[in-house]
Amino acid sequence: MSFSNQTFSKCLLIGVDSLKFENEIKYYENEINKKYDILKNQGVLISKKDSLSFVAAFLAAAKKNIPIILGNPSWRENEWSDFFQQFSPGLIFGDIQNSSLKTRKININNSEQIIFIPTGGTSSKSLHFAKHTWETLSAQALMVQRLIGGGKVNSICSLPLYHVSGLMQIIRAVVTGGKVFLLNPTNKDLNLRQIVETYSLNLEDFCLSLVPTQLLKYINCTDFVSHAIKLKTIFLGGAACNTDVLNVAADKKLPIVMTYGMTETAGMVFAQDIKNFLNKEFSIGEPLDGVKYEVVIIDGDFRLKLFSGSLFLGYAGQKLIERSKGFLTSDCAIQNISKRLVGVARVDSCIISGGEKINLEEIKFCIQEINIVKAVSVIGKASKKWGQELIAYIVLYENLNQDEAKRIIITNLKNKLVRYKIPKNIIFVSSLP
Repeated sequence: MSFSNQTFSKCLLIGVDSLKFENEIKYYENEINKKYDILKNQGVLISKKDSLSFVAAFLAAAKKNIPIILGNPSWRENEWSDFFQQFSPGLIFGDIQNSSLKTRKININNSEQIIFIPTGGTSSKSLHFAKHTWETLSAQALMVQRLIGGGKVNSICSLPLYHVSGLMQIIRAVVTGGKVFLLNPTNKDLNLRQIVETYSLNLEDFCLSLVPTQLLKYINCTDFVSHAIKLKTIFLGGAACNTDVLNVAADKKLPIVMTYGMTETAGMVFAQDIKNFLNKEFSIGEPLDGVKYEVVIIDGDFRLKLFSGSLFLGYAGQKLIERSKGFLTSDCAIQNISKRLVGVARVDSCIISGGEKINLEEIKFCIQEINIVKAVSVIGKASKKWGQELIAYIVLYENLNQDEAKRIIITNLKNKLVRYKIPKNIIFVSSLP
């Protein structure tokens, strides 16, 4: 399956003249045609700051069935130096620093079109690129389409297009016949009122994807909330979100779907039902249709292994993964007492206390499930006796007697966790920093 067999509307982008958009795509196609034989082996780098140009260049390269490498236009000398140790693109769409750093010719030898998406999914400091195909990206797009009940997947895109979270909003629209409004990258303010009034959008037909930092920025903006509650859904992912913020969002009836995914899976592969979110049962939800998972114990960690049609082929410069055997992530599975997966945490969010490894996110999740707890932060503190000891800072919902609150919390934790995972100290605070 290739993009060349996929049709898309010239009205894909809202607020963009369709003729201008078509001409821009043709411009990039013509540039590709001039070096087509080279590009089949070396690919094209797309690193455009302008969102319209980025999409036009991506679609042109996809139509020509050549390898596509996505780059962050904000990278500087170190990142580009690292990039050119891995790639030698035959054509560059975008302004980059120190293009003279290209040191060697590197061919991309694949029988199908590859889309290389930058990711921070490994522990190495160097840049890594997940290898996807149109088939893997389409599989994820169709999973999201089924998640929202079918039909066109329309998006208001406020996330960077070189990142999987932004790119997939374009892919979903192409695959399902939807449309995308691209937020101007020079204006980071997400003004839903202005978008609606200028382009006559029915927000009920649109999805919005946010990261927690954005939600925190807009959650107390009355104008934003009054429009955001009309959206079809708000996908929230990319990082853990403060429980206080989630509680406020639920109180304001924002249609948030908490998600979990990564570049290696072409975006979200778990999603929570909106009703559960509004009931303040915060979790990553259930696997999307077509996704399966296993929990594998490695060095005491409950590591998450994923199986999905959207799974990547491997990292650039490394051997292909055996997709049928799944992908072992760097995330720990957080399970409730019935072994249901309710969250994930990075393997490196751990401390060693008394020789036992403790995942801070697991403890945090277990505490914040207790109905008297409004917010919690869990840290490891240096200890002569334990090496590190577990400290929990907790904000309560009501002005409860602290001794009674501590008793309730400890009792709950003892029913869920082994003894060494119980915090050595619980400190009640009025708010978290």
